[in-house]
Amino acid sequence: SRVLSGVDEDPVAISEALYQGSRSLILTLGGLASGFSQETYDHSEDEMLTCAFAQKICTTRLAPLLAEEVNGLISKVESLSHFDIDVYRSPIGTLCREQTTNTSKVDEDKGSRGRRSEDEEWEIQMKKELAKKKQAAVSSAGMSAEEKKALVDQDKERVRIGRIVKAFQRALRTID
Repeated sequence: SRVLSGVDEDPVAISEALYQGSRSLILTLGGLASGFSQETYDHSEDEMLTCAFAQKICTTRLAPLLAEEVNGLISKVESLSHFDIDVYRSPIGTLCREQTTNTSKVDEDKGSRGRRSEDEEWEIQMKKELAKKKQAAVSSAGMSAEEKKALVDQDKERVRIGRIVKAFQRALRTID
């Protein structure tokens, strides 16, 4: 199962070509397995033996491995905080800071009253975009040593979260 996602404590990311080849093999086995029926199974037909083999591999080996992989990745995705996601979405080389503005509180207040008008939606979107631009405008030259260390840590975190996201996307595409 780790082969499909490329996620481990010390991951060696598999190439997209190897992933696509593995996925293609799984889909082919699934197609062959769908041609198998226990009711019409004839031991003398070679094609039926192939379909029976594919059905056994898909149901007894691959399905549990894929389920285990998806469940493990779901717990990793669910453990990500809003700040983790903000760090992941921010560009590499920029320091993502905790939201100090009260735009999220405004969002919650307006969301609890019901539907927002187009002007309110536009205003919220503009505030978010301005906050992102302001955040990205901070250069590493004007950072303290503590901020530079935080930037390095966040860049490492972006890579870690990116691996989780990619593995999760691959696992979902595989079972699609």
